[in-house]
Amino acid sequence: MVRVVAPIEGYALLVYVRDEHPPAHVHVKKGPSFIKILLGEDSVEYHSYKGPRPSERVKKRALEIVSDNLDACWAMWREYHERL
Repeated sequence: MVRVVAPIEGYALLVYVRDEHPPAHVHVKKGPSFIKILLGEDSVEYHSYKGPRPSERVKKRALEIVSDNLDACWAMWREYHERL
């Protein structure tokens, strides 16, 4: 099961409900690419990607969008993974 935190500018911020492993993270889908971004208390960090390699522009914008929506991303992560 997947929960969408926010669809923004063609980017979908996803939290996988059964993705039960730390560290806290979200997946950002842009086109056929999935970018994994780690959640810090007040920062974000690129981790990896699946699918076609995203451009640097796409990775940078994905980081900006997650950073701008960090509270919502953390809220969704904690809703499903608080025990971790």
